[in-house]
Amino acid sequence: MKNKIWIIVIIAGILVLSATALIYILNKKSADQGSFLEKNDFLIYVPEGWVETNPPAGITTMILDAEEDITGTAAEKLNFRTYYSVIYDNLADNSKEDYITISKQSLVEAIPGLEITEENSETINNRDVYFMEAEFNQKDVDFKSLITIISGEGDDVWIISFNTMKSSWGKYKNLFYDISESFELKLASQ
Repeated sequence: MKNKIWIIVIIAGILVLSATALIYILNKKSADQGSFLEKNDFLIYVPEGWVETNPPAGITTMILDAEEDITGTAAEKLNFRTYYSVIYDNLADNSKEDYITISKQSLVEAIPGLEITEENSETINNRDVYFMEAEFNQKDVDFKSLITIISGEGDDVWIISFNTMKSSWGKYKNLFYDISESFELKLASQ
């Protein structure tokens, strides 16, 4: 009977050590593959090899995949790189639903041929999050985008816009959603 107990204790110990080692390896691997960018109002995940660049006016931050190989693509002529940008906005007396509707209409009007291919809403980090995937063509390049609208404090809204070539969507789709889910607002008291 004592032998059975010792065998069970040894097996349990091996399982605990294996689980601990696996957790350590996974955490180390995750840390090696990127980091978090901390801004005044938020934190967001930045994959390894992606860099922050000077954003155009109205954009809070812009991160691009500096290691992406676009050789031989139509996007090479545009010097395009897959990127995401974070934008702050305000509901401006609109409901969240109206804001989303207005945003969709604005995109369709601003980008000829834009087609919204998928939409859904979730709650992430205790915040309402709306996801919209869209496809469009500009300058002979087929693009695919993910637009994430995140409810902030009060009337604040945060938009993360991910853009890549349609041919690269399979490579980036899960990463884009993971980055969206990593977005975390800092509390005003911090």
